[in-house]
Formats: sequence, structure tokens, C-alpha cells
Amino acid sequence: MSSLSKGVPGNVQAGSTRQLGRKRRKLLADALIYLVLIAVGITMIFPMFWMISTSLKTEPELFLLPPPLWPKRVILKNYPLMLQRIPFFRMLWNSILVASVVTFGRVFTSTFAGFAFARLRFPGRDKLFVLYLAVLMIPFPVTLVPLYLLMKTLGLLNTPAAMILPSFVSVYNTFLNRQFMLTLPMELDDSARIDGANPGRIYWTIILPLCGPVIAATAIFSFLASWNSFIWPLLVLTTSDKMTLPIGMAMIATARMNYGGYTPWTELMAAATAGALPMVLVFLVAQRHFVEGIAMAGIKG
Repeated sequence: MSSLSKGVPGNVQAGSTRQLGRKRRKLLADALIYLVLIAVGITMIFPMFWMISTSLKTEPELFLLPPPLWPKRVILKNYPLMLQRIPFFRMLWNSILVASVVTFGRVFTSTFAGFAFARLRFPGRDKLFVLYLAVLMIPFPVTLVPLYLLMKTLGLLNTPAAMILPSFVSVYNTFLNRQFMLTLPMELDDSARIDGANPGRIYWTIILPLCGPVIAATAIFSFLASWNSFIWPLLVLTTSDKMTLPIGMAMIATARMNYGGYTPWTELMAAATAGALPMVLVFLVAQRHFVEGIAMAGIKG
């Protein structure tokens, strides 16, 4: 009994030492992970910081070595100068209009098609979905000429419809919605059918209200893609009153003959900063749903 009682404190002490060692290793691992995340976050946010900083500098400060991270004297004149170069507010309105309509269209078509592929049972459903996904393998430049000829035949060139209609459907967003809807219990549909609900009512009153996270993710993806679109609007738009912001910033960057043979970087960064604000606001408003939707869409395949 005496030897056993003497051995107990030693075992307890050894166990406490091992537990303390595990806690220290976990703290060290967590600290390393946070350091890596902070470093990655800094590298991702630095371009935006540099864009804002450049928009507040004078032209000579851009050519200093080493370049200053923050202007020695903050100036705001680059913003009114930018407004003189391009019809900024008109282009901003065009971008908001096109991005908003495209976002609404993609949310509707993606949730509708995702519901069909995930919740309805019909012959060849899975094969049709694989064929639908195969569209992702077709590069967008391959479709530029056929789309352009189609818009020309319909008489839609240099109109907002030419930018909206080809972007109304998104295969990727349909896939995202389908994966999310697969995570919802099928018993919801069965119960609704027993009560006499048709597929349209099931979609609208049962499934769609549960899809808030993936709808937010779809909306963010669609809004950002439409807002940053450049090649297609450049092809179908010909007058400045119909152009969007990416084309306006390209006009500032490339029209060197109007600026004494050099690119006005400070004014260009001012336009980029003002143009990035709507995207940042959209993400900040819906970021929680965005992350939740991406996480849950990958649970079931």
C-alpha cells in the first residue's frame, strides 16, 4: 500500500508534464498558423493599400526611390481631375445597372436550375448535368465571335442588353447551388408533396428560403464578375455614354497623347479606388453568408 501510494503522485506529475507539453506545442502551432495567415493577409491587402496611397500622391512622388508607402502630403486633386478625364458617374451608373441585373438573373437561373438538378427526379438527370458542366471547359474567347454575331443580328450592339443577356446564366453558380441543395433533407420535399405542393411551390416556399448562404455567394460572385468584365463590353460598346468603369479606366491608361505622352497613374488609381468601393461594400455586407455558403456547398457532392 505504501509503495502504491508513493507511485501515484509520480504518475500524476508525469501526466501533467505531458499535458503541459501538448498545450505548449498546440500554442506554438496556433501561433505559427496565425503568423502565416497574417502574412498572407498583408500580401493580399497591400495592393489595395498601394492603390489608395497612389491616388493621394503627387506625380513626382511616384518616381522616388525608394517609393514612399504613404504620401508626404495628402492631396485630393486627383479625384476631380479623374472626373474631367472620363464621364465617371455615367460609367459608374452603367456598371451598377449591368451588374445588378446580371446578379439578379444569375441568382434566379442558378437557383432554379440547381433545384432541378438536385431535387427533381427525371430520366437522364445526372448525364445532363455532366453535359452541362462540360460547358465550363469551353474558354470564353472561343464564344466571343458567335456571341458578337448573335448580338449584331439581334440589333443589340451598343446597348446594355448586349452585356446582360450573355451573362444571365452561369454554369459554375448552378453547380454551386446544386451542391448546396443536395445538403438539404429530401424529407422536406416528400412532406410537401404529401400536402399537395407542386415542384414550383416546393422551390419557392421551402427550398429557396433555406438557400440564403448560397444565394449570397452566388450574388457576390456574379456581381464581381460583371463589375470587372472588360473584354466583352469593349467589343459590344462603342459610345462613352454606354461604357462601364473598366473601359473608362482603360481609357485613362491608354490615351497617352492627351497627357503629354505618359500615363497619369495618380488619376488612374483615383478612378480605380472609387470604382472598387461598391465591390468592397457588397462583400462586407454579405461576407458572412458568402463564407457559409462556400463551406456548406462542399459538404455533399
